[in-house]
Amino acid sequence: MDKFKERWDESYTNADNFIFYPDYNVIWFVTKFIKRRIGLDEYNYIKHFNTALDLGCGIGANLKFLDEYGFDVYGIDLSEIAIDFAKKQFNYERVNLSQKLLQASVESLPFENEKFDFVISNGVLDSMPLETAQKGFAETYRVLRDGGLFYVSLICADGVTYPPEFSGEVLIKDDHEKGTIQLYYNWTLINEMIEDKFKVLECKLTTEKWYVRRSINKRYSLVLKKINF
Repeated sequence: MDKFKERWDESYTNADNFIFYPDYNVIWFVTKFIKRRIGLDEYNYIKHFNTALDLGCGIGANLKFLDEYGFDVYGIDLSEIAIDFAKKQFNYERVNLSQKLLQASVESLPFENEKFDFVISNGVLDSMPLETAQKGFAETYRVLRDGGLFYVSLICADGVTYPPEFSGEVLIKDDHEKGTIQLYYNWTLINEMIEDKFKVLECKLTTEKWYVRRSINKRYSLVLKKINF
């Protein structure tokens, strides 16, 4: 993991992943499954959840959105560069939030069992080796409360560069995120990951076709509910 941490630190040093605004699908998840804003300070509550974790928070784009919605939100990221930048950003506008950011790996989350009502992981558990992602799913299950929700976004094979049902690790050689791992998912691998830990509440497969650069990007967006036995 030290090698991949260096690659991600390098990526953030180059500002490759400086994203300042929340992902649309994170907003969709929160407003459909947890609570929806209907006024300046009014909300329709679907679930009375409070504590949240952004798994792989980067520089904090999704954290700002979750904090504005009134959640008690924490963030972890493998990159110290990303966490340091997020803390610097929030020290100006959200001091309480800057104190809840930690440099950590998904393999071993620094939180007690069943701490969070929901966890989000947007394009993170597909940016690491398979063994690490498996531990990330297990750790997410551990820190979620019974009935808690897990939003996770995962890349799948585009059907052009790789066969449609391809799954597995690919070393990134392009300048963007060079030296990191891209883990492609198919439905079989997703089911292996969630096993008997989660129930699928929603799954959508989004396809983006880029005509100029001639590429296709497909992502799974899943809403999972923790199953407690």
